[in-house]
Amino acid sequence: ASSLEATLENVRRLAEGGPDFQLEKNYRRKDGTILQVQSNVAGLRDAAGGYQGLLAVVLDLTERQQHEEASRERQHFLDRITAVTPDVLYVLDITDYHFKWVSQQAANRMGYSAEEILAMGADFLPRVMHPDDLARMPAHFAELAQAADGQTLEIDYRLRHPDGSWRWFGGRKTPFTRDGDGRVLEIMGTSADITDRKRAEEAVARLAAIVESSHDALFGEDLDGIITSWNPGAERIFGYRAEEIVGTSIMRLIPADRQVAEHDLQRQIAAGELGGTFESIRLTKDGREFPASITIAPLKDAAGTVIGTSRVLRDITERARAEEALRQNASLFSTLIAQAPMGTYVVDAQFRLREINAEAMPAFASVQPLIGRDFQEVLEILWGPEVGGQIAGIFRRTLATGERYISPPFTEYRHDLGLEQSYEWQTQRVTLPDGQHGVVCYFHEVTERARATAALRASEERMRLAAEATGVGIWQWNVMTNEIRWDAPMFRMYGIEPTPHGVVHYQDWSGAVLPEDLAENEAILQDTVRRGGQSTREFRIKRRSDGECRWIQAVETVLANREGKAEWVLGSNLDVTERVTTAEALRIADRRKDDFLATLAHELRNPLAPLRNGLHILRLTKDSDSADRTQAMMERQLGQMVRLIDDLLEVSRISSGKVVLRPERMELQSAVHSAIEAARPQMDAARHVLQLEIASEPVWLQADATRISQVVSNLLTNAAKYSPVGSRICVGVHREGNEAVLTVADNGEGIPQNMLAEVFEMFTQIDRTLDRAQGGLGIGLSLVRRLVELHGGTVTAESAGLGAGSTFTVRLPTLADAEPGDRNLAPPDEVMAAAKLRVLVVDDNVDAAASLAE
Repeated sequence: ASSLEATLENVRRLAEGGPDFQLEKNYRRKDGTILQVQSNVAGLRDAAGGYQGLLAVVLDLTERQQHEEASRERQHFLDRITAVTPDVLYVLDITDYHFKWVSQQAANRMGYSAEEILAMGADFLPRVMHPDDLARMPAHFAELAQAADGQTLEIDYRLRHPDGSWRWFGGRKTPFTRDGDGRVLEIMGTSADITDRKRAEEAVARLAAIVESSHDALFGEDLDGIITSWNPGAERIFGYRAEEIVGTSIMRLIPADRQVAEHDLQRQIAAGELGGTFESIRLTKDGREFPASITIAPLKDAAGTVIGTSRVLRDITERARAEEALRQNASLFSTLIAQAPMGTYVVDAQFRLREINAEAMPAFASVQPLIGRDFQEVLEILWGPEVGGQIAGIFRRTLATGERYISPPFTEYRHDLGLEQSYEWQTQRVTLPDGQHGVVCYFHEVTERARATAALRASEERMRLAAEATGVGIWQWNVMTNEIRWDAPMFRMYGIEPTPHGVVHYQDWSGAVLPEDLAENEAILQDTVRRGGQSTREFRIKRRSDGECRWIQAVETVLANREGKAEWVLGSNLDVTERVTTAEALRIADRRKDDFLATLAHELRNPLAPLRNGLHILRLTKDSDSADRTQAMMERQLGQMVRLIDDLLEVSRISSGKVVLRPERMELQSAVHSAIEAARPQMDAARHVLQLEIASEPVWLQADATRISQVVSNLLTNAAKYSPVGSRICVGVHREGNEAVLTVADNGEGIPQNMLAEVFEMFTQIDRTLDRAQGGLGIGLSLVRRLVELHGGTVTAESAGLGAGSTFTVRLPTLADAEPGDRNLAPPDEVMAAAKLRVLVVDDNVDAAASLAE
């Protein structure tokens, strides 16, 4: 009745314009059963909105209620199973792979709570499962979809724990629910943590792989000495197959003379006294005895009781042979050192004194203890920190590089003895019996001989110091084995990368020697070896690194063996390029000096003869015309002499650094025009044609205008002097970037190619004969170069050869293209009022002073 009243109240509100409504009610069916329904009720109205009735849609909810009841029963069933199952239980929808239900054990087993897993839904497996295992899941679920009810499928997989580690799980799954067509909708499964089992299986697999692949023999025995296991390594070493040896006594592997010791070992095994490694002799199937290293470990049961042993056996035949060879080598090495006919000792790889023979002991008598002591410490006791450190550096270099060192005459103060001693010694890297590198030193004490030849010793010491300062290279050639070794200075001298141990090929040397010098050098070497003597020579090489040509001075000495045959050639090379170049420069300078002196005498004598003749003429003649011509001639000759002397003084001032430039902002064209004006008389006299190619835009310099004009004048004078009558001389001025370019070209005598670089040298002239008419001392172009360089510029000469003319190019730094500042213009000529003046004349030449005053 209450349900009916509520329904009627909703209908009344609907009729009065209220909203549609929904309700669930229980009705009694005709057969008396209760029917649960859901009613959706809506009002029916006319066009004006008036209420006409209602429409109800009724849904039967009975099946839904039954389904919910079944779900509650299933949940109750799962809860009961979960309570008694330690593994993780779950229900998974395989249509989209999301979990419908997970037991609470998930938090302890997987590290994720049931709520977290359900919240992840279909993302749980992609986020947590190992990628390799996730790739196998589609096929696994497809197989489950085809499984029959009650059929169980298993799979192992890995899940990432929240701590980042991967853990193994073993899963069992079975169909749980199906749709109306029988398709599996849900599966029920369990997951058990099998990480420990997997690790144990992997450990067992690794152990089995080690046992199977080991080259050592791995086998077991019980307490009665019966072999219980046998790996392939044991089969390889002993020759027995597993089926032949397992179950038999271990005594089959032991020689008869060692079986008593094995019985003692068996008693120790039974008494529990086990473990350790020892070496013994064992027996193969074919009766061969061999040395073996054996390691024994106990085998215990679950209760910890020893039930046998495991043995690892290694055949050490090769090691024993190597140890024996090492002992023999060490003995032989020590014997060789002891029997060496000279002082001999060895420094090992740790730089300790390792071996020393009786011949060497007196030199080290003051050092105790000696063997095993740090070698640098020994050297500093003998020679002091400085010299001892230097010798130690030589030994370390030999140890590190293999570079053999032969000492020059060596005389130093012994700090331990308080006197000077002299030695001849050399170092060489050797391989010691333990396989490491060491340095062996051979030496002779030559103190008495050195004292007897003190003067010679001092000279040789100076030569040694000179050799070190100039980088003398040392080389060795074993004539019998054809082995050649260089030290580091040799490699640097020839521009070749150093090789291991300094070994080189003959072609490394012969390929560097210039072909025109090679044949003579080879002949000298062959003759030196044949005579067993010494030789000294000089030759040229082309360095491999930069192609530079260098002069080498070589000295060789042949060393004979006990049979008197040439065995070694020891040689030194010294780069004497600077010496040869200097000598050539001195020779050229000396030749130029001689030429200059001859030329100077000639040039000074030329004007003196006309001047003397002129004086005679003036005394003899009364003719004024003749006197005028004579006076003009004397002025020309005197002017020529003054120019020569001025040039000499100019060179002297420049060479001694006494020239002071007075730079100012100047226009290059002005200096060129000034020089042309000064050279015009000489040009006109030779009927030369002057061609100008001068830029119209000003070219500005910060320079000494007088000196720049002198440069141009010297170039023009040079061109006029060495060009035939009526030649064309071209002067050009233009600008290239930040440089002013001045060129003076002629079609005169030209310059040979080999003289282009020398024409700017002092006193250099192309034609050095004394019967030429041009005159001059060969210093004009040298002045040009020096003045240009003082201005930060350069000058070069070009010519196609004799008779082809020449071109001189001067390059000077420019200023920016801008108008110059105010220029001091000379005031207009004014007639100065004459006035009496007093003039003081001072000169260290009385005649000069008197004539000037006159």
